[in-house]
Amino acid sequence: MLVPFAAAALLGNLLASASPVPSTTNISRPWLDQTLSWHARTETLISSLSLAEKLQFVEGGVSLAGNGIGGVLNPCIGSVLLPARLGMPDLCMGDGPEGVSNGIANVTTFPAPIVVAASFDRDLEYRFGVALAEEHSTKGRNVVLAPTINILRSPLWGRTSESLAEDPFLTGELGIAQVKGIQSLPVIATPKHFAAYNQETNRFGDGPEWRATNVVVSNRTLQELYFPAFRAVVEEADPGSMIFVVADWYFSVRSTVNSVKAGLDISMPGGASSFGFDDFYGNDTLIEATESAAITDDDINKMVYRVAAPMFRLGLVDRPISGNVHAFARTKAHHDLSVEIVEKGAILLQNTDSFLPLSAEVSSVALHGGFVLDSLLNETAVTSLTGIKTRAAQDNITVTYSQVNNGTLEMPTVPAEVLSPFEGSNTTGLLAEYFLNGNWSGDAAVTRIESNLTVNALPSELNTTYPNFFSIKYTGIITPTSTGVHTFSLFGGGYIKLLIDGAEVVYVRKNDFSVVSSGWVELEAGIPVSVEVLYSSAPTLSSSLGVSLGWVPPAVSEPLLWLPSAQDELIWALTAVTSNLVVVVMTNGPVFMPWKDHVKSILYVSYAGEGVGTALASLLWGDVSPSGKTTITWPASEADGPTIDEKSFPGVGADEMYGVNEVYYSEELEVGYRWYDAKNVTPLFPFGHGLTYSTWSLNNLTITDLSASITSVSAVLANTGSVTASQAVQLYLSFPPEAAEPPKLLKGFEKVTLAAGVSETVAFELEERDLQYWSEEKGWSVAKGTYTVRLGFSAMDLQVEGSFTV
Repeated sequence: MLVPFAAAALLGNLLASASPVPSTTNISRPWLDQTLSWHARTETLISSLSLAEKLQFVEGGVSLAGNGIGGVLNPCIGSVLLPARLGMPDLCMGDGPEGVSNGIANVTTFPAPIVVAASFDRDLEYRFGVALAEEHSTKGRNVVLAPTINILRSPLWGRTSESLAEDPFLTGELGIAQVKGIQSLPVIATPKHFAAYNQETNRFGDGPEWRATNVVVSNRTLQELYFPAFRAVVEEADPGSMIFVVADWYFSVRSTVNSVKAGLDISMPGGASSFGFDDFYGNDTLIEATESAAITDDDINKMVYRVAAPMFRLGLVDRPISGNVHAFARTKAHHDLSVEIVEKGAILLQNTDSFLPLSAEVSSVALHGGFVLDSLLNETAVTSLTGIKTRAAQDNITVTYSQVNNGTLEMPTVPAEVLSPFEGSNTTGLLAEYFLNGNWSGDAAVTRIESNLTVNALPSELNTTYPNFFSIKYTGIITPTSTGVHTFSLFGGGYIKLLIDGAEVVYVRKNDFSVVSSGWVELEAGIPVSVEVLYSSAPTLSSSLGVSLGWVPPAVSEPLLWLPSAQDELIWALTAVTSNLVVVVMTNGPVFMPWKDHVKSILYVSYAGEGVGTALASLLWGDVSPSGKTTITWPASEADGPTIDEKSFPGVGADEMYGVNEVYYSEELEVGYRWYDAKNVTPLFPFGHGLTYSTWSLNNLTITDLSASITSVSAVLANTGSVTASQAVQLYLSFPPEAAEPPKLLKGFEKVTLAAGVSETVAFELEERDLQYWSEEKGWSVAKGTYTVRLGFSAMDLQVEGSFTV
């Protein structure tokens, strides 16, 4: 399935234009007359354009050179360069959902979007959107490639932390808030990636054919699960870019006529790509298509309209941004917002015996982990270690620290002296076979001994293979010098696999860009074992070709404990010496926790940005109460969840070089908590779960028909504890049998902050759309029968129940 960055055609109402300003525009450019409506200005513009000028609106800039750090800086990861005579700004697009990225400096390192989402706080999401727009526009960007509103179908997805939730209602509501925040400035938001994009494996395919993953999914599943968040932001937030569809960079434009007819407005970037694709939206190509009547003038005019209209509607033309890539975008207000996001989005997963917050009786705190490694963020970052030490000093608490690698750093290269091409050889290193194809077929073009494995240490013969790519097979013997757990790392992009004695130890599954992955195996000193490393460059876009093999042998005196491969072992070891153990989890998403019942508290903060130290200290000491909620169900084991078989994730043929990869969404609507409900499986932590430092009650459920199409639901929430805290009340709706829906669906949430002993009525409204289901026969319709309403604090902590009949 091809995955564009933005959604399809406009589905809802358009944003009202700003109050008109008396025109001072030269009569030769009437589209700049602010007294006209945005629609009239757009129509006037189109009527004045030549065909060549129109085509400038629909093809991105050809070159991305200079983006990021080094050389001549260019803030745009993509651009649309308009005719200068129009007096309109070019479109400058940039990533992304976490803040200004693409290597541009002097910007805020915000927490991951999933942390903002975990707050269940629409206002916070809105303010995050405003901050994104402020920083992107300061850097000269007027199109923000955000938010990511793909459904979290599987916790295995590499972009889990970039997304918002497994539930379409929650994703839509938070997406609406963020888009409104972004577009409060003259900046266009670009919700992405429409629509069933839920895995990284084979999202581009293997070069040079680039046959991307084919998603096999039912229409009903698309309508009810993967489209609703996009529909919500179109109809309720009205993102400007929802009028135009821009292709995901390089790979999603595979045709001219079919793409135009399907509604693709902008090819990005323009020109023939270095990956072997033609210039499908080039002037000559589009002109030829219009002359042959394969596409019409009306097709072109509609494309231009969809690109130009939001520029007028959202103020890009009348209030063009004045930023530049060298500007300093980071501010104290944005740093403070980063802290607030973590304080409101951190999730207290477990708190046995109310161990947290730390009490005044604590005299010392011992830290084991990657608490200092986040100093790599930027010069204003408050690391976890600094924040905890600073807060502990206020109570005269001693802090000690044992640093652990956070799993993202490359390990030292395996030394040549422990490697040999075959057993009994006096030569050091591994036998390397280099193939002029991506799947190790045929005879090797080059065979030689490599003393060690590092990226870009490749024979010159491979330089001639592009774009046909190459593959490498390293084989030999490794003879360890010590006994115990050996941790290995692989660094590189593409397909990489490390096997020790034939058993898989590390596997990089067709990664587009270079990453560090690690695994571990127990080895005995002096006992040789076979080693094999397979590498293919076909699936990667990385400029660093090849693979680096690193390791850390066991060493009792080694001050650095390498993660993530030995994280569980570390925690188990700590449980043996203390019962007062708090685990702070900083991961992309859910992880298994075999030690869960042996630790006191578990706090999840994901990737917490530059204010992590300040926020973490406030949370641990109770200066603020955690109030975040899980936006994805945490599985208890590999047997849990809708994507547990290869057919459903990463799909049939995913590991075959140049194979056809098909992913079957056979779970249909049963994604996330819906699957757990339908299968009656208890997860590690349910959707919507998150504790606070207080206690709560929810009573007096009231259900009232306000009209024929609106039902009011309310209940009284009380803070029955001793501290001020916030609680997200969630409304779940169960449908009549006719609808054949999962057992319950989230249809409302409200975040409420209450002082100790205070209560407040929490109200919801269910509209006709909330009661609709989709079928091939009827489209959207409302089932007749009884609807059950449940309110609570998570998908498995439901406090009150009632019903109404339609």
